[in-house]
Amino acid sequence: MLSFFVSCHHFIRANIIRYSFFGLKEAFGSAPSWHLWLRYSTFLVLYPTGISSEVGLIYFALPYIKASEKYCIRMPNKWNLSFDYFYAAVIALGIYVQVVLTCTVICSVRGRELCANRKRSENTGAEFTKL
Repeated sequence: MLSFFVSCHHFIRANIIRYSFFGLKEAFGSAPSWHLWLRYSTFLVLYPTGISSEVGLIYFALPYIKASEKYCIRMPNKWNLSFDYFYAAVIALGIYVQVVLTCTVICSVRGRELCANRKRSENTGAEFTKL
């Protein structure tokens, strides 16, 4: 149960930061530099804990999924197709880790580039318009 609340909390917090950044950018043409930093830095704390909560939710649900056989399709049937939700969840857990690591690296690199571009444009006096 704790995993659910932690996951929701981090998701809400990340979206508040993300969409307030977009709102400021749309309303005023750009967002403050501290907000850019906040957007690309909070993921270092929020995403790993939020993602571990999501993985925990799936992991704790595995015994129930296996026992209930909910969302499973067994053979024989008119489609000649078999699907086991338990094994799909296990495979998703394995893939999830790789996807999350890749996205974290991409977001980290993008954040550093954008913050460096913002500092460079502030030092030269040029207007920073592209994000």
